[in-house]
Amino acid sequence: MKVASPEQVDEVAAAIDALPNIAIDVYRESDFYLERSKHVAELHYFIVYVVGFVMGLGASLAALNSTYSAVAARQREIGTLRAIGFGPIPIVVSIVAETLSLAAMEAAAGALAIWTIIDNEFFGIDGAYRVLVLRLSFDGALCVAGLGWSLAIGAVGVSVPAGRAVYMNVAATLREA
Repeated sequence: MKVASPEQVDEVAAAIDALPNIAIDVYRESDFYLERSKHVAELHYFIVYVVGFVMGLGASLAALNSTYSAVAARQREIGTLRAIGFGPIPIVVSIVAETLSLAAMEAAAGALAIWTIIDNEFFGIDGAYRVLVLRLSFDGALCVAGLGWSLAIGAVGVSVPAGRAVYMNVAATLREA
């Protein structure tokens, strides 16, 4: 049954409930489809989290590799800084700050791309017996969560190379490079 306004759904439900011979459940269409697609949506979220975990693991390894290469390429610079009196902590802080600032900028670029491309888009999957409608939205909480994950991945990726920079032999570093 189609009603003229959303407020009339409650009136129709009350009128049908008042009839003793009829046992009909009254739902809004959105609630009906939400209930029918609940199991598919749960499967969807499970797949999203598994894929997200695998991608996060891959991103951590890529960040580790990139940072390790950056530290190795700047070996002479790090050795020179150590030779002129910089301690290991300022060098580690500079490497960590550089990596985390890059991670934050990449997270911001990704958030901007997602916000412009898919914010408030509706996707429908119409099957033989089920209809699943997904509304993809991007809000501030997701942006903060994405930034947090990006910084966590960057922190994992910088941990070993920054430690390697601390234990570099200054004389050998300046001779090799």
